[in-house]
Amino acid sequence: MHKTSWKRSTMMLLIAFIAIVVTCQEVYTAPNTTLNILARNIHGDLPEPVLQRFSELHPNVSFEIIWGTSSDIDTKLTTVLAAGLPLDVVISMSLRGWVSYAAQGLFLDLAPYISADRQELQGKGIPSFALDSIKVHGATPYVPYSIWSSWGTLYNATFFDEAGVVRPAARWDDRQWTWSEMVKAAKKLTVTNSEGVISRPGLQLALNDLALQGLSLAWGGDVFSAEAYATGMVKEVTFDTPTNRRAFGHLLDLAVTHRVTNPQIYGRAIGNGSAAMALIEGGRLDPATYSRDYIWGMAPYPKPDEISERVAMPTWIRAAAISSRSTQPDLAWEFIKHLFTEAYDMGEFMLDGQPYSWNRHRGVNPNTWRQYVATISREFELANSHADIVSFLIQGVGSYTRIAASNALVGGGETIHGTGTPLGMYLLQASQGRISMEEALMRAEQDAKHVLENIYRNM
Repeated sequence: MHKTSWKRSTMMLLIAFIAIVVTCQEVYTAPNTTLNILARNIHGDLPEPVLQRFSELHPNVSFEIIWGTSSDIDTKLTTVLAAGLPLDVVISMSLRGWVSYAAQGLFLDLAPYISADRQELQGKGIPSFALDSIKVHGATPYVPYSIWSSWGTLYNATFFDEAGVVRPAARWDDRQWTWSEMVKAAKKLTVTNSEGVISRPGLQLALNDLALQGLSLAWGGDVFSAEAYATGMVKEVTFDTPTNRRAFGHLLDLAVTHRVTNPQIYGRAIGNGSAAMALIEGGRLDPATYSRDYIWGMAPYPKPDEISERVAMPTWIRAAAISSRSTQPDLAWEFIKHLFTEAYDMGEFMLDGQPYSWNRHRGVNPNTWRQYVATISREFELANSHADIVSFLIQGVGSYTRIAASNALVGGGETIHGTGTPLGMYLLQASQGRISMEEALMRAEQDAKHVLENIYRNM
């Protein structure tokens, strides 16, 4: 009798335990579980097929998307938080104060999730630097789900052939494609009108954080101190140094001395043949914006002649974070993982009646770049072989890429990203001959101090 009671009691406990486990699982994927996501409404940023694929894998999950434009997404975030509305996942790098929000504790530390899933993620080709390089106050507040392949040269091979210029190779170890060779090529490729005004620049580049920090790094310098990378916060800039004077002197020579670029139209896209080549984020050959009338080629950035090796160049990312107010952070992390794993495995899908693939020209693992090269090989005549471009882009992400300051450092974008920031504004004035390069760096450094003071005063 006693033995039978013990068995009955044990069985009841077992049933109760199973019921608890089942209940817990149902709470995790309960019917009508809603993920609340803030995202930019740019075409392809968060396409419906990517959401549908996650729903197939998690049938009980639905989405509430808070869409914002590039200009109002910051306001959307602060409004949602101020109103106490539910928010789980924040994606896209259009938030101007993204890194500052992380410093204010608005996003969860993803380090525990990364640690638990590191083997799985690296097994799928996610580069280590993508998982580990973003730190703010020692935490990992967000992870990139897409990455441009370094910063390099994109060129119109049709124009190169017409001018008798040798096409540069898509190889990071190519020592022939140097800064001086690039200048020689740009001189042959530049077209001027009867009044001597440049009508087709031999070279274009934007005065953004990729170019400005990239040039400094290429010549062995930097525009920020080592402390900034350790803390994720820029407290001082290092614009006015001998190395940077040399690096930015070469930049200004392009407009002032060599006259191969037009500082009035820095950053204009070259897809329609408006320039012969560009120094640009790697892999940016988009069938939607580049003409099929030309042959297109890729190469690394031109190596400074006096520097022996190329170094990792800054590039932009799209990233995802979990709101510190999320009531379901585990599910939010599963969605973020989906963005840089299963979403890429989908391959091509239809979007607005056109074939598309998730972040097709800014992938995060080798398979995505292979898919991308297959797409552009079908769309364009290319100057480089299929195998060379695949190798070039994959190696670019894995060995020659670092995350841009505007995406990774508090105060990084505000001081160097574009001509509305101190460094970009004064270097543009110097390239127009309005001030000297030395004055540009001195004034940029002074203004940057005030910008940083305002950032930390308001945090």
